[in-house]
Amino acid sequence: MTKHIPNLFPIENLSGMQCEYHLLEVTNLPRNAQIVENLHRLAGMLAKDAGQPVSPYRVGDRHFLATTASIGKIKNEWRLTPHIAILKPVGQAEMLDYSDIKTEQVDLALNMLRFQIRGVLNKRAELWNDTSSTFYSRNPLPLGDAEEDVVVLPGFSYHLHYLSDGRICVSVESRVKYIDRRSLLEHLNAGADVADFRLQHFLYRSAYHWFRIQLMDLTGSSVAEQKFVHSQDGKTHNVYDWTINACRGHQPDHLKSLKPDSPAVVFRYPNDRKDMFGAAAICYKTYRSNAPQVRRLHHLSLLPPYKRLQKYQNLISGYLQEIHFPFGGHFSISDQPLTTRPRRFAIPDLLFGNGKVLHVKESNDDTGIPLQELGWKRMEYLQSSDGGLLIREPLPNQYLIAPTSLQRDVTKAFKSELVRQVRRMYPHQYQLTDVVFDDSNALNLHRQVQAIKRAIEKFGIDRGSALLILPENADADLHNYLKRELFEKLQTQCVDAAKLKTHFTSNGSGVNLRADAANKFISYTRNTAIGLMLVNRAWPFCLASPLNHDVHIGIDVLNGMAGFTYLYNGGKDTVFRPYVNTQGEKLSQKLVQKAVYDALKQDIQELKLSPRTLVFYRDGRSFAQEIEGMKVATQKLKYEEILASGTRFGVVEIHKSTTSNLRLFLERQNRIENPEIGDWFALNEKQGIVCNTGWPFQIPGTVNPLLLSIAYGDLKLEKILADAFALSLLAWTAPDKSSRVPIVNRLGDLFLRPLASNADDEAALYEDDELVESEAEAKAVNF
Repeated sequence: MTKHIPNLFPIENLSGMQCEYHLLEVTNLPRNAQIVENLHRLAGMLAKDAGQPVSPYRVGDRHFLATTASIGKIKNEWRLTPHIAILKPVGQAEMLDYSDIKTEQVDLALNMLRFQIRGVLNKRAELWNDTSSTFYSRNPLPLGDAEEDVVVLPGFSYHLHYLSDGRICVSVESRVKYIDRRSLLEHLNAGADVADFRLQHFLYRSAYHWFRIQLMDLTGSSVAEQKFVHSQDGKTHNVYDWTINACRGHQPDHLKSLKPDSPAVVFRYPNDRKDMFGAAAICYKTYRSNAPQVRRLHHLSLLPPYKRLQKYQNLISGYLQEIHFPFGGHFSISDQPLTTRPRRFAIPDLLFGNGKVLHVKESNDDTGIPLQELGWKRMEYLQSSDGGLLIREPLPNQYLIAPTSLQRDVTKAFKSELVRQVRRMYPHQYQLTDVVFDDSNALNLHRQVQAIKRAIEKFGIDRGSALLILPENADADLHNYLKRELFEKLQTQCVDAAKLKTHFTSNGSGVNLRADAANKFISYTRNTAIGLMLVNRAWPFCLASPLNHDVHIGIDVLNGMAGFTYLYNGGKDTVFRPYVNTQGEKLSQKLVQKAVYDALKQDIQELKLSPRTLVFYRDGRSFAQEIEGMKVATQKLKYEEILASGTRFGVVEIHKSTTSNLRLFLERQNRIENPEIGDWFALNEKQGIVCNTGWPFQIPGTVNPLLLSIAYGDLKLEKILADAFALSLLAWTAPDKSSRVPIVNRLGDLFLRPLASNADDEAALYEDDELVESEAEAKAVNF
């Protein structure tokens, strides 16, 4: 028998558990788009002050905070700049019965259990907490005989879920944290510059309290000299005495070598602006999983499905049993996960050029391709003479911009293969105009930018698309800076000269393609050709099967930029539009209102559409003011009769990186396997996961489903999950592979990332004479 197994472990012994709680009505806050955010901020402030769980609580139009804290000790006025929130105790204590949780009590019920679990884990001496729900061991994993510069700390995170049937479950996820083996002080003593570490994250290993920090700088004083006023006792201390006294007599090994004259640092907690002080000797840099330093170790976090599920069960058994409930009783988490019957979406048909349709057969009697051929058939159809690109309109002027430092034979061979690959997809004659830029003296970002721009001006290029070959010594910011700088007149796809040259070998008078690299070269050039077609907005294929909703709009925000991707007619008509955003992760109501109104008005009229439903896919969290902007825009479009009066819209949050920890396993013939693409599971009416990756595609480790949450609108979760899955099958960037994210967000991320990069604008705009002279002099000497 085949079963789905979500990694949801039910909490046991909740029946009969009860507790009293108090309600505090929140007054003096404006009932505007920020009310929900302000209530959560206020709940966090009160919880920190009272040391007890606090949750927002709503009854009708009245807003409250619910807490088990003694209301006699809670102050009435709280500052939420520019407002002052006033808390007013309400009547008698209320009762929370875990056998009969009311809708308005769900958040409080989960919060109280979460609070108790966190308290138990905080008492485990072998653990330290990175966030409120993520814990790591203090003892690194054994790496055998390997001498690595990085140590690996195993850990886990947990998350509570309230299911539609009233059950409360815990999901867990095993994690690893990569930590530098050497401290900041050891790096500095070896000649490193502290400037190379500023604003980076470190693990601060105090006596028994370990925590993550963001390094600001050295203070210029020793730990014995550096003084600070502690926020709790209001007294002045120095870093050295405070650190040693925190050992309570027994010094851990990593603190025994701390010297009074070692340097002090100033740091901040992540997402906090308050300066703190510490010792460089106990700061250890942390690394992300994609950092070069940990590439050889990343396999440690990749577990096959059966091992990962077993790991979850061991974590549950080892840490989450017999948890005390302060109002009476104990609760535990079962080490046996839920099981459910499989639910799977059918593969929708895909439409290519010339009306060619790819259909995956749903039964043995059906015509079409087997599911296991989906990936390579998408690529085959894209390159076939009776299929090819869906978008077949003539392309704008096409250019190949190459540096003089790259051997002409390499450029010529690359261009020839690239043109061949494009012609396999594109029905019209395709050619590239050669543009060469002189990079012989382009020794920094400024000169590299100027060399390329001079070549573009020389050839009179004011529109079109270009394949840009970056020189071998290209500045790290060159790619992103040029993408952003040229965006209005020249869409660019970049390749790296150094990467390109790895496919060739010298033959004395020139270069030849390496025999052992021929297939890789073809694959590399084919992928480049597909990327170049996306830059030209020549979409490879679209959905032939209808979606549940008419218009799909992806919203992505990154580094002061916002990207809106509008998808119509199953993807045949897709438009990406970037905007400057000054509100951080949030978008202002005015920006969203104008962006949505202008775009929909133009597109609906040009495409002659009559949509009845609009769905916005917000990458990450959506905010009230953003939804308000969507409301105003759609209302205005209805008033102008561009949208029908009955047109509905909804907002869905796409959680690409989430703390929910949700996975989905497939049990077949007593074997735990990865799920198939299209497998899905609903937690409740508003949240669910869908597997856009999985069998038949090969992935290392265990499938990571996509979590979607309905944030606004009368949307049906199953239909939303089905559309998100269908949109993920538009794997335009790599047709032979699976895509975890719907194309409306994948495309937005692809186009937005270079535009929103942190490229060094000043280095690109202004010359650094001292640097150029020294490098030029060195080059002259070496020559």
